[in-house]
Amino acid sequence: MAIQITIPNDLGALVQKRLASGSFASAEEVLRTALEAQDAEENWTN
Repeated sequence: MAIQITIPNDLGALVQKRLASGSFASAEEVLRTALEAQDAEENWTN
């Protein structure tokens, strides 16, 4: 399932910062990594 989201400018700037670092190939990869890290943290504490 694909969804489209609109994010505030401050979050967009963070995504752009990660992309500019060369560590990520796409905004999708940035968001995937962030969400997976959050999920792992939540699973650790539960």
